[in-house]
Amino acid sequence: MTNLDAIQFTKCLAVYRNLELLHIHRSSLNDDKCKLILTNINAHPNLKILDLSYNNIGPKGCRAIAKLIKGSNVLEKIDLTFNKIGTEGAKAIAKVLSDNDISLKKLILRLNQIEDNGGIAIFEALAKNTSLEVLDISSNYLSFSVAQSLSNALENNCIIKHVMLANNKLTLDGGKLLRDSLDKNKTLLSLEVDGSDCGHEIEYALEKIIDRNRQSQGIAGII
Repeated sequence: MTNLDAIQFTKCLAVYRNLELLHIHRSSLNDDKCKLILTNINAHPNLKILDLSYNNIGPKGCRAIAKLIKGSNVLEKIDLTFNKIGTEGAKAIAKVLSDNDISLKKLILRLNQIEDNGGIAIFEALAKNTSLEVLDISSNYLSFSVAQSLSNALENNCIIKHVMLANNKLTLDGGKLLRDSLDKNKTLLSLEVDGSDCGHEIEYALEKIIDRNRQSQGIAGII
């Protein structure tokens, strides 16, 4: 998407007032284009799903996305797979996740080089959040310290249902922390840690606890 494309697209957005889903995928969307488009999206009261996956969105674009989340009471899903949000972009999104007056239920952040400080910010916000049900933060260079933050969130959050943490570096000790905290959580229905160095025994223990939660909610075997 060129700058001219983005400008023309915003003109179309101004006309189409009943937009519920916006999908801009693999379009070389950078921060400036993202901000331009989202400025116009703020005026769309019915937008429920925003998919900006596989673009070049960084921290500045994330701040525009955070503003959109905060200003909407119907936005339910955002997919930012494979962008360049990094630690600072994750912190911008985390800040708005701490606000309980939002409607977002599903957030996909996989493949974004968030690293530990960004992951910690996200999970510290999750401990306070009362809307998010699905979080995918796979493949983001996350380690043991992030497992600690998630453990705290799981002990304090009864809203989140599905967390994807695959292909990180949580370590065996991080896996043990998750096991112990998850044992106190009765509402989480899936926790993906495959490829995150937690060890097969810990992965099996997590699966058993998740199965307990599913059975207690009458949805055994459903992910």
